[in-house]
Amino acid sequence: MMTVVELRDDALGKLGIVYADASADVLQDVLQAINWGQQMLWRSGTEYFTRQRIPVTLIEGTGTYTMEDSVQSLIGPVISAAGVPLRRIDTRGEMEEFGLIYLGQTVRTLSNAAPIAYFVDDLRQTGDDVHDIILSIVPTPDSGAVTNHSPVIVDGILEPTVYVTADLSSTDAVQVADGYVESLLLPLVRLAITRSSYFSREELEVRIQADADQAMAILGIADPEKPLKREAKR
Repeated sequence: MMTVVELRDDALGKLGIVYADASADVLQDVLQAINWGQQMLWRSGTEYFTRQRIPVTLIEGTGTYTMEDSVQSLIGPVISAAGVPLRRIDTRGEMEEFGLIYLGQTVRTLSNAAPIAYFVDDLRQTGDDVHDIILSIVPTPDSGAVTNHSPVIVDGILEPTVYVTADLSSTDAVQVADGYVESLLLPLVRLAITRSSYFSREELEVRIQADADQAMAILGIADPEKPLKREAKR
């Protein structure tokens, strides 16, 4: 697996600069190139790269759980720690009438019990992240549910990794599934670094663009800046 440092040094190499000589502005361009590459992987919508299993710890008497801001969406399934798959509820009305619809009750109130179903609510909120995702567990968990069914595991999509300047010295592996750093992420990062004002190695540009085009074709996405570059060269 490629480390963040190795990815950084590859991008710097395309600028003809070694890390020891890199200015803050150069490192900022490298950082932006790496983050752009990560975001393009996520933009493809390929769940292979973006899907993760998120544990949600159940709390006795609590039926709703607000996801962290890093969670972009919940796609299911949801499975309890006991291996029980929960039924997905598609509407709030269905959730509120669950006992009447599915349990044969004559009243709407549900007693706390082991989880049977779940409902995902996507709401707008104030603050830096305007998207709020709430997972509702039906019925509200009782003590037995907490003991036997917690945590529930829900498949979701997290935001792409966003590196900061300090991460450029990290020897951690780049978090891309199954070694696709070299074949998919690396060509995208190399393409992004050609858009740096410090890039002057025109002899590399055709090959870098071709490799990036191939990666984007695999991902089913297009280069959003390519038409602009063509227009500028007319």
